[in-house]
Amino acid sequence: MYVSIINLILFQNTAIVERCWKVPLSKEGKPPRLHPRRHRVYRLLDDTKHKPQDKMELILTQTVPKLGGRGATVFVKKSVGRNKLLPQGLAVYPSQENKDMFAEEIRLLREGRPEDRVQTRTGQLTVEFLKKTQLEVPVHTSIQYSLTKEIICRQFLRRTPLN
Repeated sequence: MYVSIINLILFQNTAIVERCWKVPLSKEGKPPRLHPRRHRVYRLLDDTKHKPQDKMELILTQTVPKLGGRGATVFVKKSVGRNKLLPQGLAVYPSQENKDMFAEEIRLLREGRPEDRVQTRTGQLTVEFLKKTQLEVPVHTSIQYSLTKEIICRQFLRRTPLN
């Protein structure tokens, strides 16, 4: 059974095929006698052009929307990694030095004092929004009750408009 390779395996559009009909042996020094139609029929074994592409592992150096935060290890399509994340400096390859650097940074964030910890972008926006927000909770003097988390959440949802 003969296997023919149309392109080299290193190229993107590689197809591996095999002949459906076995070619008869020929005399030494002479080319094989191929039947005009029978020996030119191939069966497709593998086609790399239509295979799902592998993912690329990267470590984010900055927070990227819909991907993750700084220091997160993400798997993205190779085209996104090569064309967007790496050239813009948003990510680096996951070498041992880069992994150690971000692991140390994440460890310091977890162990540090709460006021020294770096917030995520969403966390910073939330804190800024809450600092600007003023919430008034009406309290009836005839009823004795304490403020609970549920009461504050209910009043907050009533008072603040949703975007």
